[in-house]
Amino acid sequence: MTQFTIQQRSGPKERLNPVADLSVIKDGFSWGAFFLGPLWFLNQGAWAVCFVDLAASVIFWNLAAYSDDPTRFFTGLGVSGFVATRIFFGFEGFDAIRDHMRSQGFVLVARTSGTDDEAALLVYMTQMPHLPNVDAKKPESALFPSGALAQAFGMRSRFGKGSFK
Repeated sequence: MTQFTIQQRSGPKERLNPVADLSVIKDGFSWGAFFLGPLWFLNQGAWAVCFVDLAASVIFWNLAAYSDDPTRFFTGLGVSGFVATRIFFGFEGFDAIRDHMRSQGFVLVARTSGTDDEAALLVYMTQMPHLPNVDAKKPESALFPSGALAQAFGMRSRFGKGSFK
């Protein structure tokens, strides 16, 4: 089972929608951040992390591509640095998004597990007694047909399988 964190926008309780102001973020290695790098962070709205990733990637890539060193030391250093940057952001990608969400006013409310983001949301919602019509005995497909529940509440999906957005 994959681990997820559930974050909710902070603010006055009377203004918050208990479902629409939730964000589900996966824990673990981010293949999107590893392969797509700055584009993945840009898509998630984390501009600062995008620019840091882009700057590190450009520096190492240029070090590898434009080195005239006959020993190829700087070429190796550039390639190694670029790969290390990709691995670092792969491991830290979801944490960077969580930090970005925290800066946007979201707070951690739960850690849960599930096969995907919808299953993790189901586990969390069945533990919230004030939400009506959520039955843990129903199969996931009945509660989440293509993310219908999440779409009905305007749920923000982050980084799971992405069947609702």
